[in-house]
Amino acid sequence: MSDISAQLRKAQQGDKAAYRDFLKAVQPLLNRYFRSRVWVATDVDDLVQQTLLRVHNYRHTYQPGKQAEPWVYTIAKNVLFDHYKMTSKHAAQSIDAEFDGWGSEEQGAESYSMLQEALDKMPASLCDAFILVKLEGKVMEEAAKQLGISLSAVKVRAFRAYKFLDDYVGA
Repeated sequence: MSDISAQLRKAQQGDKAAYRDFLKAVQPLLNRYFRSRVWVATDVDDLVQQTLLRVHNYRHTYQPGKQAEPWVYTIAKNVLFDHYKMTSKHAAQSIDAEFDGWGSEEQGAESYSMLQEALDKMPASLCDAFILVKLEGKVMEEAAKQLGISLSAVKVRAFRAYKFLDDYVGA
C-alpha cells in the first residue's frame, strides 16, 4: 500500500497530521493531472482546489486497504468533467440537446447518470478526446493541438470513445 493510502487510512481514523501529509502529497499529483489536461494556469489551481474540497467531503467513501490514488484520480476526473460542462456553452448546449426529447426528466437524469458512469470507466485518453470533440465541439485539428497528439491519434481516440460508449450502452 502506498504512503498516500496509509495517510488517508490514518486520517479516516482521526489523525490530523496524517491528513495534512495526505493533502500535501496529493496536491502535486493533481497539479500534474490537471496541467496535462487544461491550459489555463488559473483553471489548474481552481481545479486542484475543487478536487481537494471534494476529497475532503467524500473522504468517508475511501475504502481502507485499497489504493488511494485511483480514488483521488476518479474524483479529479469528475471535477474535470464538471469543469468542461460549466466552461463550455457549447458543451452545455450539446448535453441539453442530447437529452431533449428522451422522455421524462427522470429518464433524462438516468441517461445523464449512465453517460457520467461510462465516462468514469472510459480510459482517460479516450475521455479527453471525446470531451473535446463531442462535448466542446472542437474540430479534430484543435483537439489534436490541445492534447499534443497527431490528428490521426485524435481521430482514433474519438472513434474508440464512441465505440466504448456504444458498447457500454449496449451492454
